[in-house]
Formats: sequence, C-alpha cells, structure tokens
Amino acid sequence: MVDQSTGAFTSAGDKAVNCIRNGALIAALAEKHGMSAPTVLGLAAPIFGCGGIANLNQMQNSSYIQALLNLVEPNLP
Repeated sequence: MVDQSTGAFTSAGDKAVNCIRNGALIAALAEKHGMSAPTVLGLAAPIFGCGGIANLNQMQNSSYIQALLNLVEPNLP
C-alpha cells in the first residue's frame, strides 16, 4: 500500500484511505439518522468498491474513528 522507494501511497493505499474516510462519514450520517452504522457500512462497502480493502464494519471499534465521528457528527445535516 506504500511504495517503499518513495514512501507515497500506491493506488491501493489511496483506495484504502478513501474507503476509510468515506466509511467514517457514512457511519456518522447513519448514526445521526438513527440507522445502524454496521448495517449501512456492510451495504455501502461493495457499492463504493471497498469490499475487501478496508473492514468498514470494524471502524466503530476504533477509538480514533470514534473521536473523528464525535468531531464531525454535530456538523452533519
């Protein structure tokens, strides 16, 4: 996921970052609107091409992601 010679993300690394970022936003929106984040993420992952790249269902267990959601959620529509 990282090019060892440059330290830059490979295309797979970029995809993983996008999947995690988008998953965090989707989870926040789901929770804000009373939906189950794991269910929504399970449905959304394949749609966004994230199946098998990042386990979006485990995101809610991450303290970092929870802190991010706490910052983002109050500003969501």
